[in-house]
Amino acid sequence: MAGRRSNAPGSNVPAADSKELMRPLVKRFETKRHKYVYDVNTCRIVRVLPEVWDVIDDLGLLSERDIIAKHVSHYPAPQVVAAIHAIRAAQKTQGIFLPNQVREIRLGRSQERICEQLDKREAILILEVTEACTLRCTYCTFGGSYNHRRSHGSRAMRWEVARAAIDSRLGHVGKRRDDPPTVSFYGGEPLLNFGLIRETVGYVRDALGREDVKFALTTNATLLKGEAADFLAANDFGITVSLHVPPHIQDRDRPFCDGTGSWEVVWSNLKDFFNRHPAFDRKVVVNSVLVPPLDLREVQRFWDGNPLVGRFAGLLVQPVSREDLAGELKILVGREEVTGWGDLYRAFLHNLQGNAFNSDSGGRGDLFLQRGLFMRPFSRFYNRGLAGPAAPSLPPTFCPCRTCIPGNTRLFVTVSGDYFPCERCDMMSDSLRIGSVWTGLDASKVRAIMATYVGLSSDECLSCWCLSYCSSGCPAAIQERGQLSLKLKREICATHRLETLRTMKDLSEVLEENPNALDFAKFEDGEHT
Repeated sequence: MAGRRSNAPGSNVPAADSKELMRPLVKRFETKRHKYVYDVNTCRIVRVLPEVWDVIDDLGLLSERDIIAKHVSHYPAPQVVAAIHAIRAAQKTQGIFLPNQVREIRLGRSQERICEQLDKREAILILEVTEACTLRCTYCTFGGSYNHRRSHGSRAMRWEVARAAIDSRLGHVGKRRDDPPTVSFYGGEPLLNFGLIRETVGYVRDALGREDVKFALTTNATLLKGEAADFLAANDFGITVSLHVPPHIQDRDRPFCDGTGSWEVVWSNLKDFFNRHPAFDRKVVVNSVLVPPLDLREVQRFWDGNPLVGRFAGLLVQPVSREDLAGELKILVGREEVTGWGDLYRAFLHNLQGNAFNSDSGGRGDLFLQRGLFMRPFSRFYNRGLAGPAAPSLPPTFCPCRTCIPGNTRLFVTVSGDYFPCERCDMMSDSLRIGSVWTGLDASKVRAIMATYVGLSSDECLSCWCLSYCSSGCPAAIQERGQLSLKLKREICATHRLETLRTMKDLSEVLEENPNALDFAKFEDGEHT
């Protein structure tokens, strides 16, 4: 059921909520120097005077006389009145500090509209070409220690399945002049089925009749050599390499099936790959999982001065998830279990403030690691234009903006041909299965998943200050025993709010010291009120 606010007689909503509806929808925070207000309706950070900061949460809840009485011990009455008038003027002239405009959280897309979007937008097609792997990573979802998840197997995707997926999802885009389609190969270790990858690439190019098709692959690099490596380079693959450093951490977390370490093989393959294909400098991305115990200062020491660091395109870092013996998924392991997080984060802020990221820093191992660990939320604030012109206020009926449309952005195809929204889904459950290469995408199932997710916590979303900046819209992230879990969603949302508040505060402090610190992202500071 969709979340609603109602003031009608007999409503279950307390009478006090009518005043709450008139209160500016904002989140206050402060640095050592200044007071700030995050305006939820417009996704904008605004630096304000102390009296405005103190008064803004009372506006709409208290009368002007009561607000003056509440704050007169700290400010003269005329100053409080001026603060109230400044807020009201900003509401009228800038469209900021308005009350919550949202009255209902619900999925506004009809099944027909979802069908149109699924047909119009080409998702990244991800083919699970094999369930087999050359490694037995201690933290792997498919390692056998995660209840309700498949284990490593021996099944490989047949050519008939790959061809059906291509014909079904990409066959109609050959003559369209939109963004080039992308086909990605996943496993297991996808290079174990290199023959299928090679056949698929040739078929896609011939079937679509266009040369701008993009190909990608996620690999552990144990087989990144010889003919396979040359083929990937010749076809300009986007390559993501799963790698842990320093060497003893790679050997601990990512051993071969017989338990021996994989570092020497992987690192040797990477060096040979770059030497044979120098044009691939800055095209290979490293993906690392933070598996505790881990000292990030050791990780930074490895990258500092490493001759390959400047040849990678970037670093993706993610925490590991754990399950207890009962099979109940716990929240992702965070920085509290990783040594050195605070030291590196403080160094990141110092480097950001000092314009270290503004120039070509590809050879600096510390910046390579810090960018991968910490830059993403800062970049998101830039990309959303928080300090730019105010965006339109939220509409009365709202669906969280980051809620995934399954199959619209990414489409994962299992070895047997089943469709799932992405590779993070629990393939042992049908709850997120959205069709197959034989039956096509099931738009009714797509809408049902979205409606379930949106309705799961719609009442809580209505009053959440992160509403317009929500990045928690991933059904796969809250799957537990085959179902979407409200408990997990609440945990993820709580973590997101804490991280967002920290980022806003730290970003503001950096810009106080150096307003040009994010020039590389064209970030502009907000106006003062």
